[in-house]
Amino acid sequence: MSTKENSGFYRVKEAGLEYQHVKAEIPTPKDGKEFLKRFRENFDLKILSQEGNELVFELIGCDVSFANALRRILLAEVPTVALEYVYMINNTSLLHDEVLAHRIGLIPLNVDPRLFEDLDDPDEATDLNTVVFKLQVSCETQQNSRLQKGKDEDMNFETDPNVIENAELEKAALAATRKKTIETPGRPYTKHVYSGDLVWMPQGAQAKHFPNGIRPVHDDILIAKLRPGQEIYLEAHGRRGIGRDHAKYSPVATACYRLYTEVELVDSVYDDDAKELVYVYEPGVFELVPTSKQKL
Repeated sequence: MSTKENSGFYRVKEAGLEYQHVKAEIPTPKDGKEFLKRFRENFDLKILSQEGNELVFELIGCDVSFANALRRILLAEVPTVALEYVYMINNTSLLHDEVLAHRIGLIPLNVDPRLFEDLDDPDEATDLNTVVFKLQVSCETQQNSRLQKGKDEDMNFETDPNVIENAELEKAALAATRKKTIETPGRPYTKHVYSGDLVWMPQGAQAKHFPNGIRPVHDDILIAKLRPGQEIYLEAHGRRGIGRDHAKYSPVATACYRLYTEVELVDSVYDDDAKELVYVYEPGVFELVPTSKQKL
């Protein structure tokens, strides 16, 4: 058996370009093994550019359905770690608890999901499947800030040798998040709460496994704005998941593809016809090349 696939080429005419179809016979593979063999022989992947969080690559020798399947896998099947459970201790901001928890859950975390196990029941959380963050910020006047600084110096933590290291890290991290009130023109005493205010609380042996710490991908994601007397105090637990369960687990903001057209001239074009082709019919596709050959 065989299947026919339409292909073709463009003819350059005086009135413009004319597409001419050519029917090519492509034998149907006998089975899946033959299909995979053909695919391996013809398929190629080339990385065109990689800047920051953006990757552009080229797929050669594959069908559109394969590119679309790869796009869907990137969106929904690649696991990541995101904040799933948010425990509100105190929230006097203008944001409702549900809205605040949703905004925090969408903050991407810079951590390798392969180092964590899956968590199905929150009651079975351990340092192998859960990452813990705390957020404790408030908008205060300068007088209240001095009082809070004195409280930070008097904070006492458990002295058990097994937890003293994590407790000291928690003390230093929480004290560092109490920043001065940000005053904006026309809106004094306004504190902006960013993703960088989230403090990672290492559990168990996580401090040894992640010596560089676990942080959000970006520290400047705005979470909320506080006015004097308002406070947000919460604890968030993250786990591994995939984008098919929730969009916050999707590792890519967007994944798209476009068809790449290969243009080939079947005959040489010279002089005025070449200039007309380059600048009028297909600008940006062809390039003029000096030559000593004469037009026949």
